Amino acid sequence: SGALEHHREALAMRERLHPGDHPELVASRNNLGGALVGLERREEALEHFRSALAMARRLFGDEQGETAALLNNLGTTQLELVRPSEALFSLDAAEAAWRRVVRGDHPGLAASLDRIGACLAELGELEEALAKTREALEMRARLHPGGHRELAASHSHLGEILTRLAEQHGRPGFLQEALGERRAALELRERLHGGDHPEVAQSLNDFAL
Repeated sequence: SGALEHHREALAMRERLHPGDHPELVASRNNLGGALVGLERREEALEHFRSALAMARRLFGDEQGETAALLNNLGTTQLELVRPSEALFSLDAAEAAWRRVVRGDHPGLAASLDRIGACLAELGELEEALAKTREALEMRARLHPGGHRELAASHSHLGEILTRLAEQHGRPGFLQEALGERRAALELRERLHGGDHPEVAQSLNDFAL
């Protein structure tokens, strides 16, 4: 893709300009990783996220948002590659880094919590997944009182986990709650996107399950 080549050229130029560690190199490697994820080339993306993370740690330590955001990107990509144990290691580190960097609510911290919940669900730790996903949802509700696609995603994720818990433990209360979360996701997505949209279609599909 053209965007990918531009990111590669920017990185090559910055490497010539800055032979050692430099914040612009961290940004370039992160951007290139993001572009590769967008092209479904996640294995390649991991290399760039790891390289950017190592450089960010040398430059900033674990006390900066850049490091926390890179841990989020790394863990999310590992989760998308269905490596939940690796992803959980990265995302736990991301959560810890965010909590050192920010006080209170933050979109990056909420993303870490949400993805940790997804890792735990993938590993079958449903009760723990439920707690993390609720925490992420509550934080996103405070951050985005007018609604946001990430808030809708949290409603959807919570609905999935509650459904699995209901099926495993035969708790009809969980099933009712799951339905409420799926409905909240659908209504918010319809309001945010209006008309045809992949996320609205996903929510409609969830109701058919």
